[in-house]
Amino acid sequence: MADTPAGAARIRCRVVTPEGMVLDRSADAVVVTAIDGEMGILQNHAPMLAVLGMGPMRVRSGEETQALAVDGGFLQVRRNDVTVLATRAVAAAAIDRAAVDAEERDLGDPPKSGSAREAWGRARAWIRLRRRIAPPPPSAF
Repeated sequence: MADTPAGAARIRCRVVTPEGMVLDRSADAVVVTAIDGEMGILQNHAPMLAVLGMGPMRVRSGEETQALAVDGGFLQVRRNDVTVLATRAVAAAAIDRAAVDAEERDLGDPPKSGSAREAWGRARAWIRLRRRIAPPPPSAF
């Protein structure tokens, strides 16, 4: 694992949901999905606020990259502090593939129209995002 040179700035990255802290760690780079596309944050980034959409988030520290699924919220960058206040967020390592598969089976067919169809679409997108970033299932060999 590569270390940051002595004295180099590091980013403090926090991801918080209504349920509590999902991530609190030091990082070299953070990539989030904003409503208008992906954005990357490195050390000494200019202060900013952004509205987040549903999508992956990656936090890189040295050679290690941690993935998360984030469903909306806000991002604040200020003095090498990155704070994400998310509606929902889960670390890839915490995703239970079997539970996600069961959730998809329970979702059923889409409603014909209206707000129920929109809610169904968001639920399906959340399922697909978590499945996409979850670690692969263990090999049988």
